[in-house]
Amino acid sequence: SCCCEHSPVYKLACTDTSFNRQLGTAKTLTALLGPLTFIIFTYAIVVVAVTRIASISQRWKAFHTCPTHLLLVLLYYIPVMLAYVLGNLRLIQNFDLYTAVLTVSVTIPPMLNPIIY
Repeated sequence: SCCCEHSPVYKLACTDTSFNRQLGTAKTLTALLGPLTFIIFTYAIVVVAVTRIASISQRWKAFHTCPTHLLLVLLYYIPVMLAYVLGNLRLIQNFDLYTAVLTVSVTIPPMLNPIIY
């Protein structure tokens, strides 16, 4: 693995690890869905503010900057969320494949950031 993960460590325990699995899932969902909820809420505020602009050309210019940011947000969140969901549902059996998916999902979006913008 390219990073220290909680799951492989608690699987080494000789006791029931269902609580650790539930706690890890809850913490992961909070870490992923918290910022995503904030981004969606912020975009709602931006949409309301931009619709109050009188000039159509200024409104178009303001909305024109949003798709690039949304693309980067989706490029990050969709693979990471899919990796965690598929991992928690145990649809990815090979741990090396799971690690590769997570590594790619957290490396590719920052590399594409300068290209997209």
